[in-house]
Amino acid sequence: MATSTSFDFTNYLRQIYSLSNINLNDNDVVSVSELEFLRNASLIIDQSSSRLIQNYFVWRFIMARVANLPKRFRSIQDPFDEAFRGTSAQRPRSIICGNFVNNNMGFALSKLYIRQYFDENARNQSLEMINSIRNVFLDMLKNSTWMDETSKSRSIEKALAIDEKIGYPEYLGSTNTLELDKMYQEYVFNTSYINNILKLLTIKSNESIRMLRDPVDRKAWGPSPPTTVNAFYNPPTNQISKENIFEI
Repeated sequence: MATSTSFDFTNYLRQIYSLSNINLNDNDVVSVSELEFLRNASLIIDQSSSRLIQNYFVWRFIMARVANLPKRFRSIQDPFDEAFRGTSAQRPRSIICGNFVNNNMGFALSKLYIRQYFDENARNQSLEMINSIRNVFLDMLKNSTWMDETSKSRSIEKALAIDEKIGYPEYLGSTNTLELDKMYQEYVFNTSYINNILKLLTIKSNESIRMLRDPVDRKAWGPSPPTTVNAFYNPPTNQISKENIFEI
């Protein structure tokens, strides 16, 4: 990429990953979906002073973090949000704080949720429903006349390999907290909300970067906690996920 732009994106990526002690090799593949965008960004960098670029990134970061600052800072952004997004009122602080905890420590929060509201029958019924749908689909595949044998065999193999994730990972239903302790071992906070935010950003960034060298575990639950109200099929991992199967 460095040969097609004046800005050395390869060196930039290497420096970013080195912050998490990950070394990029010459044989690492980088997928670039918008090369023209990067070329144009490189031209802007060439035409701008270092000070201007630094100011731009600082202000972009501050704008993204205004919601995490005290009210005197948030009130400055309110007129902008009203004009730009049509929002005239902020959400209650209790909702903002609740969402913050759920978004960043959703699995710990889910353990408390499960303990109070969990219905084992609902989980079992969801598993039975998925298995029934899969069995009917397998019968349809086996009896199909329009598919050749190779396609039919591969389709059956994929259907049997679907990994269903219903409700929550098993360790949340037990009294053992070792998995949660490991997950949140770096989450040591103080009374400064913005400092906690900055620490979380660093932790999340390091976690994301370190995934480059980690083997793919298809059985891992993934980043979405059980408190997420959603159901979906994830094609890359061939997984059916239905997190929140509880009713309050």
